[in-house]
Amino acid sequence: RSSSSTESGSRADKRAIDGRNGTGPLNPYIVDDLLSQLGSEGAVSFMNRALEEASNVFSRIQKEGSGSDTGRMLHAATGACTLTGLLAVEKNLRALELATEHGHPLNQHFDALKRALAETRAAIDALT
Repeated sequence: RSSSSTESGSRADKRAIDGRNGTGPLNPYIVDDLLSQLGSEGAVSFMNRALEEASNVFSRIQKEGSGSDTGRMLHAATGACTLTGLLAVEKNLRALELATEHGHPLNQHFDALKRALAETRAAIDALT
């Protein structure tokens, strides 16, 4: 791994995860893997695309509520977040998925997802 990837990976570990309990917005193992495979620019771009997909799904649900395509959209966005290490957003999208499956109100999850999106954006920005 190059020196810049190692520095970025170390920064990812420090900024993206709480060392005591692993509750940071990014999964450092996946982020380190992406950084080593794609370099900083490629990894950040990949992560930003997943974050944008999650943001778009969230905006659509806020505007339109739950519909026939909501479960599929949430599942796709959750998968993208899983693959790119967006841990906090993934967790909150899964909560929305479960609420959709069980017919529970979605809006009770909106504040947490909004926070996760903002924290994740800041953590990704810190990688550059």
